[in-house]
Amino acid sequence: MKKFQNKQTGFTLIEMVVATGIFSMLAISAVSIMIAVSKAQAKIQRTQAAIDNIRYSLELITKEMRVGTQYKLISPNECGDSGTDEINFVASTPAGSQRRYFIDTDAGGVKRLMRIKKTTGAISSADCSSAISLSADEVTVDRFRMVPRGNTASPGSTDGQPWIVINLKVSAIDPKGVAHSTMDLQTSITQRIRDFP
Repeated sequence: MKKFQNKQTGFTLIEMVVATGIFSMLAISAVSIMIAVSKAQAKIQRTQAAIDNIRYSLELITKEMRVGTQYKLISPNECGDSGTDEINFVASTPAGSQRRYFIDTDAGGVKRLMRIKKTTGAISSADCSSAISLSADEVTVDRFRMVPRGNTASPGSTDGQPWIVINLKVSAIDPKGVAHSTMDLQTSITQRIRDFP
C-alpha cells in the first residue's frame, strides 16, 4: 500500500513579498501618471482659455481699427502703464467716436476706452477710469506693443495705406501658483477707410 504524502501547495512568504512589492510599484506608477495627466490637462485648459480670451480681444481691436482712422500712439502714456503702448483712433461707429486701447497691469489686461462724438473734447487722462477691461481675470497681458506703418501722421492719398502691427505677451495664470503658460501673439491691421483730406 502506497503512502500518500500530504503536499500543501501555495506561495511562500518571499514570493508574496515580491509580488506585493511589484504590485505596489505598478500602483504608484499608475497614480503618478494619472496625476501628471491631470496637471497637463488643467494647464491645457488654462492655455486654451487664455487663447480664446485674447483672441476675442484681438478680434474686437482689429475690427474697430480696420475701419478706424487717424491712428495716434499716445506718448507719454495717459492711461496705460509706462513702457507699453497706448493708441487712440477715430472709430467708424458711431461716426466720429473715439477709441483708446491700453494695458493696465494692475488690473491685469488690455482695456478699451470709448468716447462718443456727442461728448466734447478728445479723450484725456481724466477718462481713463471709465475704461472697460477686455481680458479675463485668469489672463495677464505682460506686453502690448504697437508699431504703426505708413503715414499715419498726415494721412491722405499718398499715405501708403496705414497699417499697424500689434504684439502681445500673454500669460495664463495658474490659480495654485505652480506654473504659468506664456505665449507671444502678433497680428497686423490694415486701415480700410482712407483718410483723404
